Amino acid sequence: PFIGFFIKSEAVKAEAELKAQGLDTYLRPVPAFSSLGWFADPIYSQLLEGSEGRLVDVVIHEMTHTTLHLPNSSAFNESFAVFVGNQGALNFLASVYGPQSAQVKALSRRILRRKRFSKLVATLYDRLDRLYKSDLPRAQKLARRQEHFTWAKRRYKELFPDPKRWGRFVRRPLNNAVLLSYGRYNTGLRFHYLVYRAMGRNLSRTVALYKFATNFGDPIAYVARRTGLRWFIKQEM
Repeated sequence: PFIGFFIKSEAVKAEAELKAQGLDTYLRPVPAFSSLGWFADPIYSQLLEGSEGRLVDVVIHEMTHTTLHLPNSSAFNESFAVFVGNQGALNFLASVYGPQSAQVKALSRRILRRKRFSKLVATLYDRLDRLYKSDLPRAQKLARRQEHFTWAKRRYKELFPDPKRWGRFVRRPLNNAVLLSYGRYNTGLRFHYLVYRAMGRNLSRTVALYKFATNFGDPIAYVARRTGLRWFIKQEM
């Protein structure tokens, strides 16, 4: 679903080869990465230039990948790491500065923004999924797809009216690769939160449950049963 490069020219070359096959692509930088435990992962200098909450969030996110990784389940791996990173950073800042501190409030606002954005991504994904499964000719599907993309960008600007805070979602063209990238990181966040709540809002217990669930054929379904949830989301992006 994605591949990383240390040298930008190699990434650009790989993208050109995929485009030549008629495929949608999405090339972007990342603030950090996880080797899944193969070696000690670095913290790049630009991470130190952001907020403390952002730094803690990213570090815990990448540590989560080393702690728990399901093969061929990128959507689960990323959304779970997003949730653990967000909640872990909140817990850390609350323990250092206090639950009502400015640092905790700032990160809480960023997490709330992400939740609202994730709902938009899920809605767009569902709309396109129905479109692609329809019997319309390819040309009509592509035309309708662009209409959905236009709607999504307009909705994004309604949700987040400050242009200074607009991200790549509205600043760059949308395609399937872009949407799948956002979907992998945002699909399932609500499920992870419900599991966390069922575990008494104890992050260590929540991570331990997910780790134990990897002993079973369908870890997500096992977690849902253990926590009494009546639904669970299949993350297959």
